[in-house]
Amino acid sequence: MIQVLLWALILLLLFLGVLGVFLPMLPGTALILAAAVLHGAATGFEAVSPAVIAVLAGITLLSYFLDYVAGVIGAQRAGASRWGIAGSLAGTLVGLVLFSLPGMLIGMFAGAALCEWAFAGRDWRAALRAGGGSLLGMLAGVLAKFVMAVAMIAIFFWSVSK
Repeated sequence: MIQVLLWALILLLLFLGVLGVFLPMLPGTALILAAAVLHGAATGFEAVSPAVIAVLAGITLLSYFLDYVAGVIGAQRAGASRWGIAGSLAGTLVGLVLFSLPGMLIGMFAGAALCEWAFAGRDWRAALRAGGGSLLGMLAGVLAKFVMAVAMIAIFFWSVSK
């Protein structure tokens, strides 16, 4: 009975971890790491060794770093100035707090575009390009985080099945 409850909790954490890649209010890869640590702790770290936990922790840290820089890199590649990048970050935070996921996406785009236009003196085309680059960078980051989450789950199940 305990094994069934343990696996139910682990599978729930893995599922929520994948959802967290797409939903900013869930910690995504950290939940996948938590599932692995839970399994390891419950089994004396026999199948899921400390080395596996370290690899998963490294991927988790990389995914969080990527989360913060993907939008910035996208904006930079689209020609955004420091004003556009700052606007993108501010718009993301304000949008997320006020309107959740749709607000985050709109806020990122609008923040970059408005700051490029208002403070960097760019025309509307350049400003909109910076906003779009910010948004595309963030979406590329989400895709990369999804790949990392799937890799983490594969590593977890591979170590458990040995």
